[in-house]
Amino acid sequence: MSEPARTRRALLEGLSHELRSPLQSLLGFAQLLGSGKLGPLNEEQQEAADALARTARRILQVSEDVLQVARIDAGREEPTWADVALDPLLARELELVRPEAEAKGLALVRAGETGVVAPTDAAKVARI
Repeated sequence: MSEPARTRRALLEGLSHELRSPLQSLLGFAQLLGSGKLGPLNEEQQEAADALARTARRILQVSEDVLQVARIDAGREEPTWADVALDPLLARELELVRPEAEAKGLALVRAGETGVVAPTDAAKVARI
């Protein structure tokens, strides 16, 4: 691996690590607030707490994606192959992004179930 590639990988790994710790703390507090354990929330406050938690999870995912790029760049990323039922996987992932889509006035629609089982890496498909 070239020196610039090593430097880039080290930078990406460091940046991702520095983001993840405070974001995990932020997510924990957002979830605690949203759970009502710190007191009841009105509807607007609950929506704000939920949006904060969604945003923190999204940034954590971006951080994981950055680490993924660094691993791929370093040639350290190997798929974990298994037969995966795609319908439940896609349904779970759609539910994760549905609130963001709806907030932007977009509707996510699944055309129907396919029954397809494919040899793939479920975590990588979910990331895509």
